[in-house]
Amino acid sequence: MKHLTKEQEQEIWDKVSKEVENFDTFLDKSQCIDEICRKIKSISEGMVQLSWTTLDETLKRTKEITYELIGTKEIRATLGEYVSIQYNSNTFCIMPKPKIQPYDENQQDSKDLQKQDMCPISCCDLSILFRKYPLLFMNCVFQCENLNTHFIENLNKLCFIQCEFKGKITLTFKECLDVFLMSHCTFEKPLTIHGKFKENADFNNSIFQDSVDFSQCEFEKTANFYGVEFKKVPNFSQTQFSGRLNVVNTTLDFNFKSLNEKIKQEHRQQNTNSKKSLVHFVNDFRDSFRGFKSALIKDNNLLDASNFHKYELYSKEIELDSKETKTQKDTIDYWQLWLYRKLCDHHTDILKSFHSLMLVIGLFGLMSLVV
Repeated sequence: MKHLTKEQEQEIWDKVSKEVENFDTFLDKSQCIDEICRKIKSISEGMVQLSWTTLDETLKRTKEITYELIGTKEIRATLGEYVSIQYNSNTFCIMPKPKIQPYDENQQDSKDLQKQDMCPISCCDLSILFRKYPLLFMNCVFQCENLNTHFIENLNKLCFIQCEFKGKITLTFKECLDVFLMSHCTFEKPLTIHGKFKENADFNNSIFQDSVDFSQCEFEKTANFYGVEFKKVPNFSQTQFSGRLNVVNTTLDFNFKSLNEKIKQEHRQQNTNSKKSLVHFVNDFRDSFRGFKSALIKDNNLLDASNFHKYELYSKEIELDSKETKTQKDTIDYWQLWLYRKLCDHHTDILKSFHSLMLVIGLFGLMSLVV
């Protein structure tokens, strides 16, 4: 193998030292310089030997190599040695380390072999990683009781695929500059996200078992909630959908009664620190459904929009019922909405509409006989 000269090795060291000194890292910079120099030297000697490149061409990649090595070391130092980290297309992919299992011909078709191992992520401050690096978490279990990333100015690309979140999550940022993805994930506790999404935001096929708060978020491009299952009433008050909204096959697992209970629960929980009236909380939820309805109408998706219009009318009925002082108009509007919901669930329940029609026909027939 052709070895580098002393002058070439010094050139590598000078170039790497300059890059590392300008890099914001909590790692020991002298150790980083040594590792990066060894890596570039190894790459250069191998490539030059095969006549695939020159040292100058390799040195042009010094910034990229420095970024990859320091990023990998910082992520590993934060998450632990048990994670596998791969760098590809300017993204750090974090996933479980592959396990080597002995071959058993009796289990080669077993579902156990098809089941993907999950990588545990314990309590740690992820803010520095979210702020600095584009990240993709695959098959990870976040075991923190309360994952709070505090306020982040600019969020890089952040993706979670087939991940489980055991604790409460609060993610607050000014802007997400790249793709945001939470696909095929399960959230067991409340999720709160506040920020502006400059690119697409994708939550497809995720399950939210507890409350979800996206209030005051801004989606500049596509907001994808395809196949999402909301076990509790989500809060999207004052949320802006500038781009396309996809809620096809979205499951909203609540009715008028559960919505009423959820609003009152939110009021009880938050009223210790806030003197907002119950009507104020009702209006927040009504604004959530109005935002969805308006975005879907803009996309000419009138069928899904009708569902959110129904929830909007639910909220209006609860609001009128919650008023301490009602005008005559409030009373009339309340009973109109109540009757409208009982008869046909605001034109969304065909069976109810049919039953109501049969009832009207029966009453009409009965009145005809009496007369």
